[in-house]
This record gives sequence, structure tokens and C-alpha cells, in this order.
Amino acid sequence: MSMQEKAVVPAETFYFPDTAIELRFSDLDASGHLNHAAILLYVEQARVRYYSTILGMEIPRDLKHWVLAEITVAYRTPGYFGDIIDVRLKIPWIRRSSAGWAFTLVRQSDGAIIAQGTGVQVHVDAQTGKASEVPAEWRRRIMDMEKLDPPA
Repeated sequence: MSMQEKAVVPAETFYFPDTAIELRFSDLDASGHLNHAAILLYVEQARVRYYSTILGMEIPRDLKHWVLAEITVAYRTPGYFGDIIDVRLKIPWIRRSSAGWAFTLVRQSDGAIIAQGTGVQVHVDAQTGKASEVPAEWRRRIMDMEKLDPPA
């Protein structure tokens, strides 16, 4: 499934509790807007929080099993210094060795969507570096959290 085939998940469908982040001066570009690179750092912070909270992963030890294979970001409106941004994260699908995820960054003060995006993560064997099956317990926890149906 290519990124073009995946729809951005609407902000109201996110189940995982927000990761609230206050925009710092160092996160701005020369125009005073939230820099695109900082958005990816915010998403990574939320993703690590999801892994440790939902999957019970020990960070950073277990993080080496998930490799980010693809990410797409759609920038919607600028963020500014001092804005409080909620990073909402969801895993909308999971397969044998990969899972998708979607995110939305929302400004708390007015509900404006700053950015939305999707990504694909691949579970790998830490020894071989090759794709490997997502552990059954992690799969169960993701499916329970996201209310996903078992594969047909």
C-alpha cells in the first residue's frame, strides 16, 4: 500500500492520549514558524511514548526492533513560539512485520491542525536487520488499543 493510497486519519479518531509540547524558540525557522524538522521530532516523541506506554517497551533497548520505513507530512497551518501543540498518534493497521501510523498536530488554543501525516514502521530482527514478525503480545496490545479487527 503506497502513501498515496492511505488517507490521513481525521483528528477526532485518535485514541492515544495527546503528547502536549510547547513550541520552543529553537523549533522555529527564519520566518518564525514551526520548522518542518521539529514536527518530525515531536512525532517521534509521541511514537516513543506510545511504544513505552501501550507496548511496555523498554526504551531505547526495544526501539531497535522498529524501523521507520516511510513518512509523509502535510503541513496545514503555521505553529508559533509558545503554542502548545497536542501530538495525536494512531496505529490504523498492523500486518505480519509492519504497522502503519498516523498523526495530527493540533494547536490547543484554537484547535487548528498544524500538520497531519502517515508513516510505515517495520519490525526487524535486531541480529539480522531483516523484517520479522511483530511479537504476539505487542500485536495484541496494538489491536486492543486501536480497536482493530483481526486479519481475515
